[in-house]
Amino acid sequence: INDVAVTKINSPSTAECSLSATENISIKIKNFNPITLNGLQAKYQINGGAIVTETIAAIGANQTLDYTFSQKADLSAYTEYAIKVWVKYAGDDYPVNDSILDYTMHTSPLITSYPYLERFENNDGYYYTKGTNSSWEWGVPASTIINKAANGNKAWVTDLTGKYNNNETSYLYSPCFDLTGLTQPVLSFSHIFDIELNFDYTWVEYSTDGITWQKLGNVGTGTNWYDGATTQTWRTSKK
Repeated sequence: INDVAVTKINSPSTAECSLSATENISIKIKNFNPITLNGLQAKYQINGGAIVTETIAAIGANQTLDYTFSQKADLSAYTEYAIKVWVKYAGDDYPVNDSILDYTMHTSPLITSYPYLERFENNDGYYYTKGTNSSWEWGVPASTIINKAANGNKAWVTDLTGKYNNNETSYLYSPCFDLTGLTQPVLSFSHIFDIELNFDYTWVEYSTDGITWQKLGNVGTGTNWYDGATTQTWRTSKK
């Protein structure tokens, strides 16, 4: 009885570009009761910090409500954020759906000036990694196959001193790019790899919203682009 649930985090989204120190935290709340509920509490917490608590005066019978916290969040650092949100109502006897506690998102710089060239010498370029069994590391390459960088001394490598992991499906994410002022944008990068033939692959994806991703290009497009016609990937080691 009196069941109130958090069904979604509206904002911020899972991938954002150049956020500020005063960002909105917005959640979707559902009242599953045929009566209006008064005086419920909504809460959020970021990276284990202080808990923000606000009171929602009322939510109507069977109503779905989008609630934006009045207290803004500082999401200006280019990093990973773990966000927890939940609601509390005194008579709610079904707490299972009261919270979303495993929401993560990452903020990245927005590149607007071109040409853009990143050598990774001063820092990691604000690139970041995710995926399963990721072995990506930024630093000075010192493995048998990859023992130097394309420019300078540092690079992003799947294990700076050894091999990539078994059962790895990992991703190296770039910053965000505003391409609206470019008539024919070109992506070019140095790519050295030694992989198990017919089992392992590398490729490039792009997204306009950080949620839906599409593979960039096909075999025969670009210069030195994919060589695997079936998978539309790179599959033959390049040294």
